[in-house]
Amino acid sequence: PQYVDASDFSEGFASVYTKGKWGFINHRGNLSIPAHFAETKPFKNGLAGAKKNGKWGFIRFDGEFQIEPKFDKIDDFNEGVALVRTEKGYQYILPSGELAINRTFKWATPFSEGLAGVEIDKRYFFIDTDGKKQLRSRFQPSRSFSDGLAIISRKDRISYKRGYINRKGKLVCKARYPSPSDFSSGRALVWYKLPSFNTKRWALLNTSGEVVRTFDSCRRLYTCHQKPFQEGLLPVLIGKRYGYVDSNGEIVIKPYFWDAAPFSEGLAAVGTKNGYGYINHAGKFMIRPQYGSARPFREGLAVVYGHTGEYY
Repeated sequence: PQYVDASDFSEGFASVYTKGKWGFINHRGNLSIPAHFAETKPFKNGLAGAKKNGKWGFIRFDGEFQIEPKFDKIDDFNEGVALVRTEKGYQYILPSGELAINRTFKWATPFSEGLAGVEIDKRYFFIDTDGKKQLRSRFQPSRSFSDGLAIISRKDRISYKRGYINRKGKLVCKARYPSPSDFSSGRALVWYKLPSFNTKRWALLNTSGEVVRTFDSCRRLYTCHQKPFQEGLLPVLIGKRYGYVDSNGEIVIKPYFWDAAPFSEGLAAVGTKNGYGYINHAGKFMIRPQYGSARPFREGLAVVYGHTGEYY
């Protein structure tokens, strides 16, 4: 089946864009949930975010709303609760739609590793899922913990810069990066501008905030929320081609490709002069280059781009 746009599969469903709306197909390609939503998010723990009439809610596998659309913004359910935003501020809700914490916050982050960053009375804290304060922070939480470190924000004269604190609130990396990633495999990916050139440079940090290795570029880190290492490898630009390095910055797959995406389900999409195909961890092509572009495999299927649209 071909669609104007499509998402990756999650919990047996993938959202597809057709006739100006979003719906969901199953693994057979059947449109299981009719396309009548303005926007959608992937299913997670049996619920998917769906936008209708300008507001977000959560639908079940049958396409019906379990939590009616009434929120301005939503995040996925993590650790049993979801962060939502209303006109009054940020709240945490349960899958039933009831409030998990009976309080509205001016600023808040989703839960991760048992904690979430919030603003209370112009001060910043990390709270648990019961709403109890567990940690005071001198800095604004940007995201919650990953590998025991959380991203914090600090505004300089021009813009916000970000760094990392540990679970004791100690600053382990000063706020100097515009958009750092979460930690995975003991490493985080950051970028910064070279002072003498208007160009970016990428670097791997260890949990002490020290630079392990720098690179000219990294590709297909779709959002800064994504953990940089997928299945132990990271695609990076080395010279004029992309290859893959491990968490020590050592080259595992030589730089041969014009483009490269993270690994998923044992395969990674890479670009060559003949198009996009998929390689394994040894760098061997398992699906020959033949597509206009390609996305990672999810639940045994991948979105690939042909000449007339997207298809699975």
